[in-house]
Amino acid sequence: LLEREMILAVRGKAPFRLEPSSDAIVIRSGEKISLTMTMTPLEADFKGPVNLTGIELPGEMKLQAASLAPGTATAVSFDFKTPLPPGQYNLVIRGQTQPVGGKTAKMTGANIIEHAPPIALTVTPKK
Repeated sequence: LLEREMILAVRGKAPFRLEPSSDAIVIRSGEKISLTMTMTPLEADFKGPVNLTGIELPGEMKLQAASLAPGTATAVSFDFKTPLPPGQYNLVIRGQTQPVGGKTAKMTGANIIEHAPPIALTVTPKK
């Protein structure tokens, strides 16, 4: 008999959805990455900004600071200290905001967090 303990946290649906302009990007090693992120409110009373951050990005990649207002799209860029080697990577972008009223005011915890669908990144060798 094997026994395990597992902690499970259940949360309600976020009041917004994040959508990248593309679910796959191909670049040559050393090229810059930029794309458009759209934030769609899922509740009529959600009017707060959503701050974007990159989660466990490959190499020394960093997502430049970006914030989205409800119903808007904005260009986001990634910076590199050193170019990524050729290969396959996943880019995960997280949106975070504070409860701002309506249904979100009843949510417990300090922040409301939602992740955009992952973006498949293919890095090819320089020519």
